[in-house]
Amino acid sequence: FYGDSRLVELIHEANQGMGPAPHNLAEGRKLRLPPKPAVKVNSPDAKITALRNKVEVQAPEPKPAKKEDPLFKGNRVGTKESSAADLLFRDESQLRLGEHTLVVILGDVQSRAAKVGEASLVTGSLRARLGELAGKKEIDVPTGKISFGRGEAQVSVDDKKSARLAVYKGTSAITSQSKTVPVPQNFGSKAEMGKAPSPPKPLPGAPTWKSVPPSLTFLDDGKASVAGEYA
Repeated sequence: FYGDSRLVELIHEANQGMGPAPHNLAEGRKLRLPPKPAVKVNSPDAKITALRNKVEVQAPEPKPAKKEDPLFKGNRVGTKESSAADLLFRDESQLRLGEHTLVVILGDVQSRAAKVGEASLVTGSLRARLGELAGKKEIDVPTGKISFGRGEAQVSVDDKKSARLAVYKGTSAITSQSKTVPVPQNFGSKAEMGKAPSPPKPLPGAPTWKSVPPSLTFLDDGKASVAGEYA
């Protein structure tokens, strides 16, 4: 409507009672759209919505991350051991960073169809969740790029800079050496440096219990202690 996704905060402010993003808009919902402001709005490209243990933001100097920290183009977010962070972009797409992960915020990329909030995964793993309105999100990796479609998928980069894509819902794609491979739901693909992506392969099934575990104890550090046997 405005031609600039940075102005999404105007819609949030003009429509109270929607709750925190991401929103689940039902058919028939009426939204107030205030006039476009005459001055430029410098809203962040993303923000940190949750974090655990040691998370660092370089913006541009390194500092401990805090919930609701704004993230702009060029900012870096890094997680340490046993740490994690959730990022929310303006298009309400979500990225969950695993431990030992470093991500660079690249900002919005203008396109004819939509504006896509982008980032670059330097190392580690992240999980992406895109809603119906998020369109497509591209994540740069050392071997090329990952194009996330609507749904949920995970990408990881190992010490050899190889990239792995696992798709849990919807369809995404992995690109390397100028070749793009679509990866359907419940499939995965790998791209090594200097090589095209591998053909999609089925993901392994989730583990099942041989018997109901007698106990589940959550510890202070966020880890869980479970008694039982995996099948």
